[in-house]
Amino acid sequence: MSFLTICNKKTFFQKKGRGDVIFLVHGWGGSSKSMEKIVKELSKHFLTVVVDLPGFGQSDAPEKNWGIKEYSNCLVKLADNLKLDKFHYVGYSFGGALGIYLTSHYQKYVKTLTLISPSFKRAKSNRKKTTRLIDKALSLLPFQIGFCIKKIVYKIMFPDSELMLYPSLQSNFKRIINTDLSLLLDKILVSTLVFWGDKDKYTPISNSLLLKNKIKNLKMVIFEDQGHFIHKIKGSPISQEIKKFVSQYEH
Repeated sequence: MSFLTICNKKTFFQKKGRGDVIFLVHGWGGSSKSMEKIVKELSKHFLTVVVDLPGFGQSDAPEKNWGIKEYSNCLVKLADNLKLDKFHYVGYSFGGALGIYLTSHYQKYVKTLTLISPSFKRAKSNRKKTTRLIDKALSLLPFQIGFCIKKIVYKIMFPDSELMLYPSLQSNFKRIINTDLSLLLDKILVSTLVFWGDKDKYTPISNSLLLKNKIKNLKMVIFEDQGHFIHKIKGSPISQEIKKFVSQYEH
């Protein structure tokens, strides 16, 4: 097992294979293990680097004020520590959002960008107002009782919400989902490959139109009758497409 102290946090990472570097980043609630199927295939042809983002897997928890900017900065510092001057970035869901921020702010690091079900923009709804009312009402109760009730209420009212999956990261998650990265898309100049499931309920496929309109050199792969977790279900075809895509830009 390999660890480095990045941003004052013990951070787990793993390197496998040899060749051009592919930096893979998991989604919210996942870990480096979430990317195993893709890593297994790509490491036969490239040097793969996977990380447990702070708060997940074997890495330390982040500070409560961390958002997309702070997580992205830590990825850059990890790359610097590992002497990764240039790499192909592959990000799933939240990892995709980090890839958009990182590529638009640190272009010199990224050779190509691959996004799998990227959660770069959350749909506006009345949920925010409702959750505030719930939080206010439950704040009158003792913390443990209120928290238990809140978990039940969220499970019933918002079954697709990720907010309560990691209670210690609630402040981070709220900050992240309120960050709209769509304004950064036209700053992405590298070749980009995107995978999406047409039945994705977490990151609706309608968001793909923004990517198509804003990123000039983009290829889109749509999986029919698939939801958000295509990186696990379609790991093999995704890996094959990434291999073909990345191979065009090898040294």
